[in-house]
Amino acid sequence: MAHARIQSTPRPGAARRRGAVSVLAMILLVLFGSLVSAMAIASKSNLRSAATHMHVIRAHGAAETGLAIAGARLEEAANRFVIGHSDIDGTFGWDFWRGNLSGYGTVSVMSAPSGYAEGGLPSGISDALINNHAADVNIIDSISVAVPQVSNAPAGVDPLEYKSTEWLVTPAVPVWEASGDATEAFQITYAPLANGTDIRVIVTGYALGYTGSTRDLDDNPNPITRTVMQDFRFAKRVNHAIVSPTRIMIGKNVLIDGDLGAAYDQVDEINGDPLIINSDFYGMDPVLDAKLDDLYTAIAACNV
Repeated sequence: MAHARIQSTPRPGAARRRGAVSVLAMILLVLFGSLVSAMAIASKSNLRSAATHMHVIRAHGAAETGLAIAGARLEEAANRFVIGHSDIDGTFGWDFWRGNLSGYGTVSVMSAPSGYAEGGLPSGISDALINNHAADVNIIDSISVAVPQVSNAPAGVDPLEYKSTEWLVTPAVPVWEASGDATEAFQITYAPLANGTDIRVIVTGYALGYTGSTRDLDDNPNPITRTVMQDFRFAKRVNHAIVSPTRIMIGKNVLIDGDLGAAYDQVDEINGDPLIINSDFYGMDPVLDAKLDDLYTAIAACNV
């Protein structure tokens, strides 16, 4: 029995196609390779952006740290002066900053509360800040000045906003990591404003480790920086909750947050106590009164 065979006969004019699968494979390979390259470039760009943002945050944090320190030192410097003059205007504020306090009545200068050494008592707030910043041991003298110094205003500042002289520029102070390398730093400039009563604190924060080097600015010539500013105004006020020329008598359930001051001096009179405070607990119960008497007696005995 003979088997039938089917034989295909190409159509006239039809060409045989060879290697079509290889061409498609090469196209897909190019497509997938392009996708992989694009993903790698995007990932590298994201890592670089994240690293840059991290250093920006570090620079901003260093600037905020310097601003807090500058505010505390400015307040400390102003509180060292006890001045009889009470009219805080632009003329007095400018003289107070420069240390020209002759003609303003009695002036007393207290010693530095932070305990740093001084060659002499300061004549004004600027001198007090110079002494305070000069006591800093760890500084980076390649960023700004090596020692705190008074200078003129930079070129181009608005004379209607700033004074043209008596700017105080301080050295850069590093922020240390546990490894001992300085990756951040801040630099403070005190700029007196034209109104005479305000000081603008300008703080620049540096991220020093952005290009690899941490302390050598020759290898890191362009660190990331961020600048913050805040204005401070001279004011004179009595730091007491109550100041009275007569006796002070405080009743029950009275809450006073702050110090008390009384100028009453007739203490040799009957009932001449300058301050009388009624207890919130006496008079409520006889047993409680007796226990309070015992408590006060024991406290007085221990305080001898």
